[in-house]
Amino acid sequence: RQDTFEVAAILFGDGYGHSPSLSPTKTNFTYRPVWGGNGAFLVASDYVLPDVIREIARDTSPMVDRERMGVPISIEPPPSAVAASPLLPYGLSYSDLDLWWGMNAMTAWPLLPSTINTANEHDLWDGQFRSLGLGTSSAALSFLKGIGSTGAEAYKGLLFQIYLTAWPVFNMAVLNQANTYTYRTEHYMLSTVQDYNPGLRSNQIHTWQATLSGTAIVFTTHPARFAVDEDDSSVLPNKFD
Repeated sequence: RQDTFEVAAILFGDGYGHSPSLSPTKTNFTYRPVWGGNGAFLVASDYVLPDVIREIARDTSPMVDRERMGVPISIEPPPSAVAASPLLPYGLSYSDLDLWWGMNAMTAWPLLPSTINTANEHDLWDGQFRSLGLGTSSAALSFLKGIGSTGAEAYKGLLFQIYLTAWPVFNMAVLNQANTYTYRTEHYMLSTVQDYNPGLRSNQIHTWQATLSGTAIVFTTHPARFAVDEDDSSVLPNKFD
């Protein structure tokens, strides 16, 4: 789904004939990328891989890589509907909807009233938010649209009671802050995301992986539901995402 093989081949391997000087060896795998656009964008740009990154990638000595990705957003219910929302790091604000919506955090409690008000103001229930499935529930859709006349704050108590029950479902797609840990040697690599949404259903739950070779990879994920067609990758979460 997010193919990186072609980019890696161009930057670190034989580059499919584009940059053979990048490596003295050729790519031996017969893997065919699902979508070749990633490599095309890279070749069309003037990007040059820094030598330090290339040397790190080629270094075969054991190493540990720790990374923090994204920014945190609170999704667990607060003590009450009127409790103050947690302070955000890095000078961020809950009014930065473009950031939080990009993280699929539009239904996190600190953002839910603003999300509902914005959706009603711009009629998103029949547009961008149609994929939420509310169109199949006329009662739910009518309720949310009705909030628009007075604003979500007037319904905050009721929304909070709904949130107490359904917050794990509301936020299953949130891309919250993640801390990853990787241990790599010449012969294998072990990677995991640490303590990420424990006990909660979620998308993109590829929580750990043991890379034993270029063709021997072991991992687990959380297939909450399965596609009828094995080739249908649009059903999420699935066995690979």
